[in-house]
Amino acid sequence: MDAFGQQTGKVAGKNYSLIGFDDIEEAGFAAYNLTTIRQDVTGIVQRVMNRLSPVTDGGAQISGTDTVQVCLVERGTVITK
Repeated sequence: MDAFGQQTGKVAGKNYSLIGFDDIEEAGFAAYNLTTIRQDVTGIVQRVMNRLSPVTDGGAQISGTDTVQVCLVERGTVITK
């Protein structure tokens, strides 16, 4: 974000929209004010481990998909009208 702005003179939220994906603490710092997606990382890891357990226990194959709930955390890096 910083490097892109320095190289192009463009500003997130003014010239383009930018959304992060992990809502780390730094995303909320005033210097970034990054719009991001909040997700339950611990819950996702647990679901992955539950899906992998049959594979590691006996060689079963994994199939199917899971849907993960996320929450949009709106800050200052998205152009709004």
